[in-house]
Amino acid sequence: MRDKELDITTILHVLNTFPKAFFVWGILDMKSQRPVEMDEKLKKEFPYLSGFVFLNKNNFNQYCKRSLKRIVIRGYTYWEYKSFQKEMPTWQLIDDSIQPVAGFLLTKCIEIGVNCESFLASRKNSSEKHNFNRIQVLLDIYENGPREVSDLSGDSAVWDSNGKCRHVAKLAEAGLIEHTLFSSRENHIGYQWIPGKNPKDVSYDYPVGGKDKYRIAIKKIVDILSASDRTMGPSELADLAGYASESYTKNAVRQLHKQGFVIRLSKGNHSICKLTRKGERVVKKIIKPLILGLNGDEKQAETFLRTTPTKKQLLAAMRMYEGSLKRSKVKKNKR
Repeated sequence: MRDKELDITTILHVLNTFPKAFFVWGILDMKSQRPVEMDEKLKKEFPYLSGFVFLNKNNFNQYCKRSLKRIVIRGYTYWEYKSFQKEMPTWQLIDDSIQPVAGFLLTKCIEIGVNCESFLASRKNSSEKHNFNRIQVLLDIYENGPREVSDLSGDSAVWDSNGKCRHVAKLAEAGLIEHTLFSSRENHIGYQWIPGKNPKDVSYDYPVGGKDKYRIAIKKIVDILSASDRTMGPSELADLAGYASESYTKNAVRQLHKQGFVIRLSKGNHSICKLTRKGERVVKKIIKPLILGLNGDEKQAETFLRTTPTKKQLLAAMRMYEGSLKRSKVKKNKR
């Protein structure tokens, strides 16, 4: 059983780069190892990966001291060096059930052709909170359809707009979401149907009294907005629906907005996000199974155990990571 203290946010933070995921899956063990022994294990069991300079004993030691410190136990051993006893750190896993999770992540990322850093914050932006908030953006859009940035949910009620924008920008750069900016000239609040939403899924169980006239109003507004690709205000909707007053249309669009079928826009600039095909695959094939398994689903946990990265997939993962390092270096030099 996985240690209950190792929650989802901790595990996602531990596995937020390919080298760390590989290190957890293939090098760490339930027995104590010195960094030099880890290096020897790499060369013996994965000789085809020993040419990647970032896979070395110094980095392995740093992983354990920093981002992996919540999943490892630190110990010490002593050995003779020029007539002196030298103290050396050793590391071992607290719980080996995280290893199949790491193997699953490596395998599925390469199958889809995506770097895990594209949906998990890494390097200077790396933290348990940032990792979880970034996948929350993807999950929110996957479950609710295209969303305004201001409507995206985080892991708490306090999530600043700058944080949302950073995550959206990174996900868009990775090709997981499409981020569209546009300006609305509505003088008052307007409503627009969310593309991809099925009008047949609308609930007509109006909460206040459940009167037929409200259900009829909702049906009229659904027909009007779902057939249009532009924003309409309550006044225009009332005219098109044949109402002398805006009261019915206002109540109808509020219900549709609450159910997640329309977006509400006011005058000014707006930012809409929707998943790309690759983004949908990342959520469906990686993020949702990870969350399901880490929350204790036994069937998914068995899938983790059966999913093991091949030599070809491990090489592809390290090459992808190596390429990202080179691109980051080029970008940094241009600044």
